[in-house]
Amino acid sequence: MYSNGMVTIYNKSCLDMSDIPGESIQTVVTSPPYWGLRDYGTEPLIWGEKEGCKHTWGDTLPRAGYRSSDGSPGPKQSKGSYGRDNDNGSQFCQLCGAWKGCLGLEPTPELYVENILEIFREVKRVLRDDGIVWLNLGDTYNSGRNGGWAGGKHGISKPENAPRQSGTNVPGLKPKDLIGIPWRFAFALQGFAVVPFKSFSVWAEDLRLARENRDWEAVKIIEDKLRRMDLLSRFISDGWYLRCDIIWSKPNPMPESVRDRPTRAHEYIFLLSKSARYYYDADAIRDPVAESTIGRGPVSFGGEKGRNYQPDKSDPNYRNGSEQWGRTFDYQASCKKIKVPSGWDTAEGAYGTIHRDGRGEPEYQDYVEMPGRNKRTVWTIATQPYPEAHFATFPEALIEPCILAGSRSGDTVLDPFLGSGTTAWVAQRLGRRCIGYELSAEYCELAVKRNQQVGMVL
Repeated sequence: MYSNGMVTIYNKSCLDMSDIPGESIQTVVTSPPYWGLRDYGTEPLIWGEKEGCKHTWGDTLPRAGYRSSDGSPGPKQSKGSYGRDNDNGSQFCQLCGAWKGCLGLEPTPELYVENILEIFREVKRVLRDDGIVWLNLGDTYNSGRNGGWAGGKHGISKPENAPRQSGTNVPGLKPKDLIGIPWRFAFALQGFAVVPFKSFSVWAEDLRLARENRDWEAVKIIEDKLRRMDLLSRFISDGWYLRCDIIWSKPNPMPESVRDRPTRAHEYIFLLSKSARYYYDADAIRDPVAESTIGRGPVSFGGEKGRNYQPDKSDPNYRNGSEQWGRTFDYQASCKKIKVPSGWDTAEGAYGTIHRDGRGEPEYQDYVEMPGRNKRTVWTIATQPYPEAHFATFPEALIEPCILAGSRSGDTVLDPFLGSGTTAWVAQRLGRRCIGYELSAEYCELAVKRNQQVGMVL
């Protein structure tokens, strides 16, 4: 562990964030490893295990209902039936169905989604009720056995620097289909269209066969699995609020050699909250007023030019041929104003963002001044390399609005997948504390080095 009073970095998995008290994090900014991209060389973890199971590992997932009565494994599912060939060292427990491997190397997108959901249970525990999450995920294509991805924060252009797995052969999808990983996970967090790795119907059929064969050990294993799935469903049904999808438009995207579709130059960032009411400081990230708006809007007069100054149409001080000089934009007179719905708390310190319970119908009330336009959902930000990182990193300009809008000075920011430490760097510079988890010792060392000296923005 490293800590300098502002930044705390743990070199371990974020599956266990017991170091963090419950409801202590104000905002989360993170980007998990993308599915099907690369092996980061970290130690494999055990996902979805049954407590107390003495794991017996194999490279295929057994159908529990076909186990023999003496407990020896029966016929197994073929590798192909679960998508990507399992040649990356990951394994399934032949007793409880747990999976051992590295996040992002799962044989199917469903298992990948299920594993990230397991992490987000911990995220939900540590996040304040009025906290929010900014989540970046990249997508990938179903490309048979040749592999492929859609670029992104974790993407690079040289295959030799990014070991691929043997392919992204997803059952039910055609070759060249975009898999839709970000939206699969977003809908899972929201509690909609969740498809477990093994569906309830398959396990129910296994349970029926096990009972017919009077294989009571298998019955117990399957019933435990069904209870776990039911618990997961209850967790998801009390799911996250999917508040916004933001397009991260990249003016310098990774080149692609495709000729039958446009080059992908964007990724998604999802804004999530755990409750309907949360802290969000829209004023902290407002976009500047456009030049065209300034040309149309009210102005204040004065300056050094004489009263007889007559601007022509090419002069920026020209407006309807009138005598204007030293013209400046009058924000107070021109900025858009909104009527406040009844029940919203606009008192000092309420930030105009958190409304009281039981608000009624909107009423005509005082206007609220807004200096600049509200931040829009397309953010054009170039990717930004970090010299010592092997792969592309978060651009600082992408993280900054997330932290400014989602937290106050002195609040705590969390990044469960810290990587090279960009989130911690930006948070510390903006006067926020940050906690980060990074499983890779190499990247953890890089993050520590990067965050040892940061100049704070005052």
